[in-house]
Amino acid sequence: MIAGAKRLLNNDGMAGLAGIILASSVGWLIVVLLVLQGRSALCSSGGLLSQSIVNAMSILGMWFAMALAMMLPSTSREIIHVTAVHSGHRSKLTALHFGSGYLAIALLVGLLAAVLQSIFQPVGILTADGKFANSVTAGLVLLVVGFSELSALAASVRQWDGSLRLADCSSPFLQGLCHGRSTLPRCFAMVGLQFVGGAMNLTWMATLTLWMLLHASLPWKRHMGAIGAVTFLTAGALTFLSLKT
Repeated sequence: MIAGAKRLLNNDGMAGLAGIILASSVGWLIVVLLVLQGRSALCSSGGLLSQSIVNAMSILGMWFAMALAMMLPSTSREIIHVTAVHSGHRSKLTALHFGSGYLAIALLVGLLAAVLQSIFQPVGILTADGKFANSVTAGLVLLVVGFSELSALAASVRQWDGSLRLADCSSPFLQGLCHGRSTLPRCFAMVGLQFVGGAMNLTWMATLTLWMLLHASLPWKRHMGAIGAVTFLTAGALTFLSLKT
């Protein structure tokens, strides 16, 4: 933890952190503008396949901005690390290549999320604001996410952690891809959770972003995983119990 703090406080580490903040801020700015102006195609009925090209691009652009705003901060520890272990101009290029590799995965998740929204919304699974119309579906997603957190926790107890296998990849860009691939289950879980609280709910989006950032950055990963598992499982159980009252 002390070594991580030293990497953060040096010039290269601060440069990496500044880059993350800037890129994420741009994503948040786009998201907020689209929500406030009511131009997001995520709230349009009919889905992606039946929209005009402009609206289709708005859907994809919105999800891409959400991926940039929400997922990039969660990889801050790795980006700061690859920035700090190199010196001078090379560190900036290394961090840029690593971040680009991770963003390629994040944008792929955004693309798949837009496709899911286009399928679910016309058939009534999602409401106009990108929220599950059925509480049963929301409860099932919460339970699935909770059990996935338990699975990840069990894997960490067995000393397996995909984010620590970056040395297996030959270049910074491939390292970013490897890290992004290792986080795919959590990224898809976050997409499901966005549909639980509403894909256009800024408060919910900020809450999920904070959770991802804390989970990825704090040294107490097992504790955070346990808290997340208990929280999501409890929320899922309460959702089903509320249906009986």
